[in-house]
Amino acid sequence: MAKTAMTSAIWSKPCVFKMLEKIKKLARPALLVVSYLTLVLFLLEYAPFIASIHFEKDFPPPELSGNIDIALSITSGIINSVFQIIIIINVIVAIVYFRQNDAKNAYNNMKKIKLYLIPYWIISFITAVIITVFTQFMGGIFFGLAILVQSYLFLITTSCYSIAFLGILIKAKQIPKSRFFIHGILQLCFVLDVVDTIHLLHKYDISRPLVS
Repeated sequence: MAKTAMTSAIWSKPCVFKMLEKIKKLARPALLVVSYLTLVLFLLEYAPFIASIHFEKDFPPPELSGNIDIALSITSGIINSVFQIIIIINVIVAIVYFRQNDAKNAYNNMKKIKLYLIPYWIISFITAVIITVFTQFMGGIFFGLAILVQSYLFLITTSCYSIAFLGILIKAKQIPKSRFFIHGILQLCFVLDVVDTIHLLHKYDISRPLVS
């Protein structure tokens, strides 16, 4: 009986509401943290490979490379799995903000994700170019294309809050549908998404409710 009462208390509406609010608050910082973790793992995975080609000797030494590869593979698998879950959570949170007309949180998350990930994109681009150049005789072009596709899928995810904010602007009748589509296309383009985000941040005031 006591166990049933405890379970009911955990899943009561106030408790579920508090849990959902915590998830909404943690979704964006979690995405940023895990994004940079995946970048670090990516660098750790391919830096020895590039060093081996450049210095023409095994790096790390063969007696250590096996254990290091296993450790990196396991860690990378775990982080990437968590990354996919966090991405899905952020998309869901963006949809919730849109449905609730929560322009303030959609705006703030759009701002922080787009701007805080600028170093991520710069480092990723430079690293991808270096790896593609060093592996040009070993399928480097295909490797570069694979990175590009993966990066673009992530770019779409980082635009979820921007799209939600634009959707709220449409409901508030502050932008026409034509402008929504223009901004939407820009949000799905490398580099232009950041330029468009900066424009949106300067143009629209969220100090007052956008939707009554």
